[in-house]
Amino acid sequence: MIGSRETRGSLDSGPPAAPYGTIEVARCSSAPSLRRTAHAVLVDRDDQTYVGYRATVTMAGLREVAHRIAALVGALAERGVAPAAPPFMRYLVLGPGMASLTVEAGVPVAVPVELGGEYFTAVLPGGEYVTATHHGTPDGLAAATAAVLDWDAADGEHWTGRFEVYRTDPRVEPDPRNWDTDLYFRLAR
Repeated sequence: MIGSRETRGSLDSGPPAAPYGTIEVARCSSAPSLRRTAHAVLVDRDDQTYVGYRATVTMAGLREVAHRIAALVGALAERGVAPAAPPFMRYLVLGPGMASLTVEAGVPVAVPVELGGEYFTAVLPGGEYVTATHHGTPDGLAAATAAVLDWDAADGEHWTGRFEVYRTDPRVEPDPRNWDTDLYFRLAR
């Protein structure tokens, strides 16, 4: 059940690294189990151009893909291009029993940038997303994700895409207990 609507100028509650545009936010008033672990909202997102790296890995290989974020940021810096928003991991395919996952490490950019080699430029699709923020270490992301999925199932919603935005720069805040990660699930509507 959706309650009141409000407008926010960025996707994070702190000062944005770059403008993300205006989004519509609808507060979720259902799913008490979700509210215990995260505050979920519905947001309308515009398409977002990004540079990325894609791989199919096991759960143990996720860390290797995540480390490509630093390489992407470095390759952009070599070309004088600043990220347009915080980096993310995008989950494209979850194999049977989650034995394999096809994932992307991505960094949003204002305009398409060709990095070459194993990197590509693509677009995160716009649309309506359920989002919640996890505050704490990355090992708590599974529980936060499960809470969003429980809300999703309770409301009869289905999702067509998922990504995580890493709002905290570990070079600035090295303590993972203080990191903020936004979870996004694109609704199939």
